[in-house]
Amino acid sequence: MGLSKIELIYKIILPTLAFISSIAVPLTLNWRKLFPRKKGGLTEEIGKVVEEKIKELGLSPVSNEEFEKQIKSLQTQLTQKDLENARLRFERGTERLETQDYEGAIEDLEGALRILPEGTGAWASTHFNLGIALIKFPRGNRESNLKRAIESYKKILSFPTVEKTTERYASTQNNLGAAYWGLSEVRDKESNLGLAIKAFNEALRVYTFDRFPQDYATTQNNLGTAYGDLSGVRDKEANLGRAITAYNEALRVYTFDRFPQGYATTQNNLGTAYRGLSGVRDKEANLGRAITAY
Repeated sequence: MGLSKIELIYKIILPTLAFISSIAVPLTLNWRKLFPRKKGGLTEEIGKVVEEKIKELGLSPVSNEEFEKQIKSLQTQLTQKDLENARLRFERGTERLETQDYEGAIEDLEGALRILPEGTGAWASTHFNLGIALIKFPRGNRESNLKRAIESYKKILSFPTVEKTTERYASTQNNLGAAYWGLSEVRDKESNLGLAIKAFNEALRVYTFDRFPQDYATTQNNLGTAYGDLSGVRDKEANLGRAITAYNEALRVYTFDRFPQGYATTQNNLGTAYRGLSGVRDKEANLGRAITAY
């Protein structure tokens, strides 16, 4: 005899929804809790989830074409052999970065840095791409890699050639925030999330809604994720409110018609934030908002 509708709801549908919710929601902001971590690195399962989460962070490398323009200005500072070697290593490293051969990319980009003069545009671009490879590399010593990425971005920002009104300054700050966010999942969660939030807000001084709408949306989404994670450490209600504000700002750009993937990701994050807020106040209303977002 088949199950009645009431039995079907209580015995199958509700337990299934509860199971899906218990998995799907933490994947957005707290993916590490789902998997064990191997000492000194990440399991293969975590590596896959990290890769998916990092896709949201807006880490776009400097192109080979842009680097070519920068390295031409070094013809009086480097021998032809060194120029060709640096060019080869950068181009191969960037290609490996795009094909997800992060270990090879790190090796090539570090090789280019041993040749390029410090403080030049080509040197900064190489550090920029190296930082992305280190953030995305899911194996090895995760803490060490993220600290090296942070060091690369700090080096770029320490040179006066990177003006605080430029896209390069903003993209470097966004990537610095991404590195601090990653490090917060390894150690010193509260302090590293604070540094991530500071970097994302600094990027938003350049990435305004009017001038750079897509970068604005990406960085607002990153900011929301950082505030969402911080709500698990302190000031839950206030930080979830800040996360919700950031996600709604991103959704000014990420509309269903123009950016369906960004729209879906941000709505999912928004739903997670409202679900968390429902545990603090206005449970029914905030769960309703979470359901609408999902």
